[in-house]
Amino acid sequence: MASSRAPYEEVKKLGVGSYGEVYLIKYHKKEYAAKVLHRLLFDPHDPGTATYADKFRAECERLKSLSHDCVVKYVQTIIRSDTNFPVLIMELCGESLTTFLEHSPTKPLPYHVELNISIDVGRALEYLHENSVIHRDLSSNNVLMVAGNRVKVSDFGMSKLDSVNPNRSLTICPGNVNYMSPQTFSNPPQYTTKLDIFFFGVLSVQIVTRQEPNPTDRHQPIPHQSPGVCREVPEVERRAAQLETIADDHPLKPVSLKCLTDEEEGRPTAASLVQTLKSLRGEEKYTQSYEKELHRSHAHKEREREKRMEKSHRSRHRSRRHPRVQLLPNEIKLKLLVVGQSGVGKTCALRVYNGEEFACQECTVGIVLDRRSTMH
Repeated sequence: MASSRAPYEEVKKLGVGSYGEVYLIKYHKKEYAAKVLHRLLFDPHDPGTATYADKFRAECERLKSLSHDCVVKYVQTIIRSDTNFPVLIMELCGESLTTFLEHSPTKPLPYHVELNISIDVGRALEYLHENSVIHRDLSSNNVLMVAGNRVKVSDFGMSKLDSVNPNRSLTICPGNVNYMSPQTFSNPPQYTTKLDIFFFGVLSVQIVTRQEPNPTDRHQPIPHQSPGVCREVPEVERRAAQLETIADDHPLKPVSLKCLTDEEEGRPTAASLVQTLKSLRGEEKYTQSYEKELHRSHAHKEREREKRMEKSHRSRHRSRRHPRVQLLPNEIKLKLLVVGQSGVGKTCALRVYNGEEFACQECTVGIVLDRRSTMH
């Protein structure tokens, strides 16, 4: 693992994960995101923490090997000189998709934004799968916003290299349980790249509905059967409450349903998924949404321009009523309140004498004033 002991400055904590924390840092005069292991999970003298350290090093190496415009960019791995902890430095992106969906002002999102986010996530998965990487922890927390309401996929701490044998048993999937496919609950778990496609299906429903996934129980009692006799509930049925809030004519709904198929064989590959999503850009619904957003953006800019012009006009009007006085050396500008003199209520340039004596240049009045009472 390439490393360096170059110093960096922690600015603030951005988030906390299952085994690491992410900080905004300044490194070589630029801002980046830095991921570090929880202190309790990295002890060189404790063999019990070796697994977490190995996972973290694997994440660093895996991210280092990836290069795609929809995947968070690796910068460097350094070693903190004070703790000897490894630190993964990455490009700094914006807020998570979770936060974006919670706080975005428009409900629902404009359709073209929904589709563009979906395409970016799909392209990231296509690239990962082409390089034999299964993400295994895709969720809205691990999708980060960038300029133009586009996104990048992050957090490869749980990713795995895909097996040559598609039926190989893998370790228990460590992702968010509300995103998991049926294959992850088998014993032992058996899944392929189609696991990420299922995650995508859950995520696409979340993007459209603006709701966190909340499926029902996986098993339900069978009526008129002995206690304890249950049936396994299909995933589409488990997620019916959210799916029913999406209009049947929404172009992303059939895509989501196909990705949520219980059997892996029924789900599309990442490549075919991206092809389907990109084809939706050619439909009228996408064009109308995009043009509507452009019009809204143009109208907003016009309102802001009018506000600036009005503010500038008021400022010029005030300048004409109260021309700015050019101060000479050793002069200060105060509001005079001199009863019976022509300078009452005017802003005048005052020459300082002996610290507290002032003389108004316009009124030629010499007077001793209290600084605190004369300043407004």
